[in-house]
Order: sequence, then C-alpha cells, then structure tokens
Amino acid sequence: MKNIIKILTVNVNRWIYILFTFSTFAHSQCDGSIDTTFDGDGRQDINISSGDNFSNSLAVQSDGKILVGGYYFNNGRNIGYVARINSDGSIDTTFDGDGRQEIDISSGDNFSNSVAVQSGGKILVGGYYFNNGRNIGYVARINSDGSIDTTFDGDGRQDIDISSGDNFSNSVAVQSDDKILVGGYYFNNGRNIGYVARINSDGSIDTTFDGDGRQDINISSGDNFSNSVAVQSDGKILIGGYYFNNGQNIGYVTRINSDGSIDTTFDGDGRQDINISSGNNFSNSVAVQSDGKILVGGYFFNNGRNIGYVTRINSDGSIDTTFDGDGRQDINISSGDNFSNSLAVQSDGKILVGGYFFNNGRNIGYVTRINSDGSIDTTFDGDGRQDINISSGDNFSNSIAVQSDDKILVGGYYFNYGRNIGYVTRLGCSSILSLEYSTNLTIKLFPNPSKDYFQILGLNEIEKYKIYNINGSIIMTGYLFNNEKVNIKNYSNGIYFLKIGNKKILKLIKE
Repeated sequence: MKNIIKILTVNVNRWIYILFTFSTFAHSQCDGSIDTTFDGDGRQDINISSGDNFSNSLAVQSDGKILVGGYYFNNGRNIGYVARINSDGSIDTTFDGDGRQEIDISSGDNFSNSVAVQSGGKILVGGYYFNNGRNIGYVARINSDGSIDTTFDGDGRQDIDISSGDNFSNSVAVQSDDKILVGGYYFNNGRNIGYVARINSDGSIDTTFDGDGRQDINISSGDNFSNSVAVQSDGKILIGGYYFNNGQNIGYVTRINSDGSIDTTFDGDGRQDINISSGNNFSNSVAVQSDGKILVGGYFFNNGRNIGYVTRINSDGSIDTTFDGDGRQDINISSGDNFSNSLAVQSDGKILVGGYFFNNGRNIGYVTRINSDGSIDTTFDGDGRQDINISSGDNFSNSIAVQSDDKILVGGYYFNYGRNIGYVTRLGCSSILSLEYSTNLTIKLFPNPSKDYFQILGLNEIEKYKIYNINGSIIMTGYLFNNEKVNIKNYSNGIYFLKIGNKKILKLIKE
C-alpha cells in the first residue's frame, strides 16, 4: 500500500497554513483514538425519550451488529429496552421495525441491566421490574429480528422471583450448551442474599443446578450481593460481588462447579476475597483470560476517596502476584473518586477497564488499557487512557465490549441540558497515518521547521494532542492551550505529525 499525502502549504512570515487530506497508509495500530467512522463522529446516542436515557450493557453479535441494553424515563416511569446498532454506527431499523425492543413488563418501572447473545443469535436480556409493591428479576429472550421470543418459557420471559421481598437480576451469561446463568440478589428476612440461577435454553428453570436451580451466595450474616457472572472454558462459573461483614464491605470472587455446587478447590474454600482496604471494597466485574486467569474490577475506599482497581487471580484462586508485582493495578486517575465498572480482554491479551473519575466538580468516563503483565499500556492514546468526555456535565462509562477486529465499544450516559442521554462510542485501530478528511482545516503552526519548540494558534479550547513519528508511533502526548509553547528540542531531526483532538493533523518538521 502506498503512502499518499496531499498537502498545500502557504508560508507567510514563518506561519504555515496547512490544507490537507490523508489517504490510506500502510501503518496502523490500535491506539485508543475515537473511531470517527462510527456514525460520523464516533458515537451513537441512545436518546429515546425527552426524559433520562441510560445505557447499561453491550454485546456484539456474530455479524458485527451491536446490542445495547438500558432504560429510559417516560410518562412518570422507567421502561427497559434493547436497541441494535449497525457496525457503521447507525441505528438498525430492521430490529423490531424501529431499532428497539422495549422491555415493558409492568405498568411500574422496568429496568434492563445485562445483554447477552446465544449461539443461534437469540438475544437475552436481564433486569427487574416493579409490580405490586416489590421488584421481580427477569430474563427475557428476543429473536434476531427484534421480536419477543414467545417460545421462551411460553411468554418470552422467565421471572427470577425467589423471595416475597425484592429480587434483582444484575448479570446474564451463556454457557457453551446455551444454558443461561443469571446473577443477582434477593431480599429475605431483613437482608440481601446473592444468587446464581441457571435457566434451560427453553426458558425453564434448570433444577439440576444445585438441586433447585440456584446457588445462593450467602457468605455473611449481613448483606451479600452478586454483580457479575462469567463462565470458564471448563464450564465452571465465576461470580463477583461483595458482602458486608464487621462494619465494612468486602469484595469477592466465588467459583461454582457446573453442577451448581461450590468449588472448594478454589483458594481452599471456593472464594477469594478482594479486601484491599480497611474501608469498603467492591467487586463490579469479572472476566476470564484465554489462559484461565481471572480478572476482577471494582473499587475500594481509602483515605477519604474511592480508587478503582483490576486484580488478577490464578486459576486455583490465589492472587497472581506477577500482575504488576502485587496482583493489582490501581485505577487512580484523579485525586477525587475513581471507579472501575467493566472489564474486557482483547485478542492479544491486553485488558480494557471502563469506569469514571471525579475531577473539577464533575465525573468523566474513561477506558484504560493494561498490558498482560499488569502495567499501564501507554501506547493506548498516548497515556494509557481515552477519556469519554462528551458533555461539560457528568459522563459515565458502564460497559465495554470488543469487536472481532479489536475495535472497542463503550456504553454509558452523559448529562446534558438537564437530562441524561445514553451513548455507544467506538474506539478504533487507526493511527495518525490512516485518517481521512473531507474538510480542509486551517490552523496556524509556527515556527515550522523548528529547532526548539512550536506553537499553535486557532484553538478555542484546551485540546489533547499527540505527536507521532514517521512510523506512526506516539512519542509524546499532553494537553495544549492556544499559543502554548511545546518543547521539541531533544527530538531527532525529521518529519513528525501533530494530532490535535480527533481530526486536526499537522506536519511538523524538526531541524
């Protein structure tokens, strides 16, 4: 593939006005940049209602189409939904005729928390609804065309109704035999008890699973919560959550055998506690690497603030101390609170973490990438992190999914003009040398060529910048103010490319 650059330059008193387009280049890398080919700007908003809209969960079909689960507020109540997006970021209007199937079981509130896909392409949705004064968990199944699958337990839904109190479904996973795992918790006798239930592919409860279709996660006499479920390649089941004991919350990962019994070979008692701090510790997400090692994401409270983390556990349940030297990589972006909500693993074994941090009076979403040894991957957007900063209000990242081409999907919501709007953003595998533009840009870069520093005029706000060498590798990153000097004195002589924000690119010559 040939390198082709079309650049028109006008040199007036060492001010360079650059009008340019880029065609295809041979070199590219998954650098964490926003994929602007996705719906034209890198994002598809989930904006169903004029009220609040939330995106909670993502899944990718085998054909590359993207499923989004969440809920929106309309006419005084919440309604769950599953929406489908084409691989180019547009809404798939072939899905139930308008791109969306509503989960509207009750005249009260309805919530969709988790989405998964069975091998035949049918879609599972887990959540809960409010009816007759209490919450009832559910798993619903949707056909690939977006219609409700009424063959699933006769009406398209299996309720998770363990207790006469509240019942919640937080996470759904699919076994290799298409049986369905549901994790959540229920309220009974004054406290919450976590659970994992198994449902047959036809929607009936699988009573072969621990004898009654359910394994309770009942570690403490206090509250116990199950937040995430994952399945190992050998069919054993992992559950992540937290329990309350002696005045603090303690995160955990429990492993269950395929018959539903607790796997006591896992750290000797079936459980590895995530107890980093003497304060509260929470486990929000669990994922499994191809080598069988287990990743756990969440956050802990220490010295007056929350800090996100990713911990790695060996397949026998012990902490993997080879992971960043102590078994854990903290997500500590801001001096305020930091939260880790979601995990995913790329095909090359690198680890993606999604969440949000609090900075300067508002929350900002993020995706961080971690190397397989537990260190931060600084090749990812130049500093190991891509911020999801859509609005000047709060921004949250709730879910991550990885496409077959390793492009990264991020789902969440942001606050804008008095309400919350759901979104799906895609991060691409493009480098500075593979972008294309249809609009000419006029930016003042000076001096160019330069020996010591350069400056930019024409910026209306602070912009993130990256400098690439001629091979497309990031060599410097930071934030740029209008007319700020950037020191390049120690650079080798040659051609570099300066990327400002997501689209503005300039050629820089160091002499």
